[in-house]
Amino acid sequence: MTDDAVARPTARGRRAAWTLAAAFLVAACVGGGGGGSGGAAPGGGAVAQSPSGGGSTAASVAAAVNAERAANGLPALAANPNLAAAAQAHAADIAANGLMGHAGSDGSDIGERARRAGYGGSRITENVAVGHDSPSSVVTDWMNSPGHRANILDPAVTELGVGHATGAPLDNMPGRFWVLVFGNR
Repeated sequence: MTDDAVARPTARGRRAAWTLAAAFLVAACVGGGGGGSGGAAPGGGAVAQSPSGGGSTAASVAAAVNAERAANGLPALAANPNLAAAAQAHAADIAANGLMGHAGSDGSDIGERARRAGYGGSRITENVAVGHDSPSSVVTDWMNSPGHRANILDPAVTELGVGHATGAPLDNMPGRFWVLVFGNR
């Protein structure tokens, strides 16, 4: 089970998040991204997405998660392209539709989304967050939330996938949407 709490950044990170989100959107709109794709956001704005699996944002989140696991005596999680696809699809969905949570705009849960992406694992959990300005910021916030921390430090999971997308601001938070999906085969 996952914690339904949504990790939100502190006030000190909001200014940097706005600046980075604007820069990310501008880069995506002028074609200056390395493999990201775009779509429509609420109000007609662009939704910029990090590349699934191998992007530097995804790699940085995975590295921060694995550092937390190592600090707690747990093995590193392997990147899984199917989990990355599920995470990226959910990040893009919630960014495009102005949502925040574990349910997709079609009512799907993480198990359904992982299966759609081709993942056949037996244990699947998910962390989501909005507004953070960096991979280290979102992982730090997840580690300070009991449910999210439990997912990161779950000894039963062996793989992960990371998704990140930007869209319109949500609830006065910069529109940076983060999804981390864990699994075990």
